[in-house]
Amino acid sequence: IGDEIASRIVKEDGVENYESIFGGSRNGKAHDWFYSATGCFQYLIECGTANLQPDSVEQIEDTIERLMPAQIYLLDRAIGYNEDAGQITGIVRDGAGNVLEDVEVMVEERHGGVLQPRNTDEFGRFRRILNPSTYNFRFRKFGYEETAIQATANNSAIYDTDILLTPKIMYEISFILNDLWSDVRVKYDNGIFSGELDANLAFELPEGDWDLTVYVMAEGYDVMPWTRKINVDRDMQIIPNFEDSSPIELGISDSSWWNLISGSWIFDEEKLLTNSNLLYSNNDSLAESWELESPWIDVSGSNRIVLEMSHQYEVEWDHDSIQVSLLDVDGEIARRVWKDQNWNEMVKGFIWVNDTSGFDSIKVQLSFGRDQTVAYRGWQIESMNLFHGYEQDLSIQSGNGFSPINLGTASSAYPNPSTGMISIDLELWREPLNITVYNLLGQEVYRENLAGMSPQRHTWRFDLQNRRGIPVSSGVYFIRISGQRKEFIRKCVFLKP
Repeated sequence: IGDEIASRIVKEDGVENYESIFGGSRNGKAHDWFYSATGCFQYLIECGTANLQPDSVEQIEDTIERLMPAQIYLLDRAIGYNEDAGQITGIVRDGAGNVLEDVEVMVEERHGGVLQPRNTDEFGRFRRILNPSTYNFRFRKFGYEETAIQATANNSAIYDTDILLTPKIMYEISFILNDLWSDVRVKYDNGIFSGELDANLAFELPEGDWDLTVYVMAEGYDVMPWTRKINVDRDMQIIPNFEDSSPIELGISDSSWWNLISGSWIFDEEKLLTNSNLLYSNNDSLAESWELESPWIDVSGSNRIVLEMSHQYEVEWDHDSIQVSLLDVDGEIARRVWKDQNWNEMVKGFIWVNDTSGFDSIKVQLSFGRDQTVAYRGWQIESMNLFHGYEQDLSIQSGNGFSPINLGTASSAYPNPSTGMISIDLELWREPLNITVYNLLGQEVYRENLAGMSPQRHTWRFDLQNRRGIPVSSGVYFIRISGQRKEFIRKCVFLKP
């Protein structure tokens, strides 16, 4: 596209055309966001004359005229005139035929970490404009089996297909915790989906293997986080065993404590950093890797190791990375890699390993890999604490007499679109509900409290056409259904008769 633009712009001498040059300098944050959110990119056309900011109307009009063919080319291409481009589209449904919103749609040949997920809309519809070719699509949503297809885009017809996602069985997970701890969090991760919740509340996970980390946020407690890899195949009430354990604090500000393998790590009074300037260097050179290792740490008698760290990071998506590894005499026993960005605030990260055969001594290794083509703010580590301990039983301890509590459900709004009356089916709620309706501007249109709910199915109805004298216009409306432990957001389109 850059070549096509340049070839259409004639220089001031009226003879030669401009050439396109790939820019290797840092992208602006606005450009990063624009590409991430939309998948689109921008061109900077520098074609100023030898007379910068000319006063001559004739020169200004000449510059505009010479730029016009390139501008028309971009407009034509955006519209699709004379371009080889096809559309692949379809609707994603579940086994009952219901459309599924917020299903992530990935085109493997056009996928990158910098891109925000491209999801189905409220009608279950996805659309991708692609050059003629065959592509591999993947569809995934929390609580459903992933589906993969091949589809061919061509410029003669739209490829339309329906996708079926099979629901997984959902199971309830809850913890029995020490009442003295007011703030306990649980992290869950299966390599695709991850999240963090209040561990005092029950939650649901799909069947399969999950990593769980339960840790205490409350001040004044040195408690070793509880970590397990579990197979979720039933409702589970878990009794985590927390050990009172004083962690080994790794000296992030003491350069003499670490073994420098490679790189120019920065030790200041409060943090360990990859760079002293705002951005790490941009030398357009070959890729390189920095490494920093701790001395051997005695953990004899332990069968559980947890490294807790507080850090923030910003690296070039998918190209640069940071990594924390745990090593024993035989090599790497655990690691965690980040290739994205999380700079807004310090976040907690955990690298852990459980082994019934036990451990004698370990090292902590930090790695920073970069290709030095685009610079970002790098890596800052505020604290690192190493916990080690021994548990007689590394299996899951369950509570007795557990009667699973099914969390409430809410159907999609129907009919959708609607000319007035909409309905939502509510089931398995044992607590009061607050229902709030908002318009597209976020303004509250209606509020209602439902008390005395029972586990049976209830149908909540709402008439947008008859709002007791309150004028309601056509458009998109959001219905928030919130209880003490769960919340749903539902959308509907109102078409005023």
